[in-house]
Amino acid sequence: MKKTRKVIKVCVILLLCWLIMCLTDFICVGVYRHKPIFCIGINLADDGGSGSYIGMGYSFYIKGNFLPEDKTSGQYGITSYESNLFGKEVAFGSRGE
Repeated sequence: MKKTRKVIKVCVILLLCWLIMCLTDFICVGVYRHKPIFCIGINLADDGGSGSYIGMGYSFYIKGNFLPEDKTSGQYGITSYESNLFGKEVAFGSRGE
């Protein structure tokens, strides 16, 4: 009985950690238009950030302006994104330019 409770506690803690990481990345990308924190970038473009980002069970495809000169022009950040959770598209958005 005690062993089962320990296993359940560990599973709940791991699930909460994953949920916090996932929500943090979705908020960073969807609300603040920044690159995700807990994802690994693959197939990135030369602009410093556009491309695919893979996390644990979720992913993002991001297009944006990430060069230093974009900071001064006010166009810095994500211009469009698509987010997937376990292979299914769950959200997408664009800046509307």
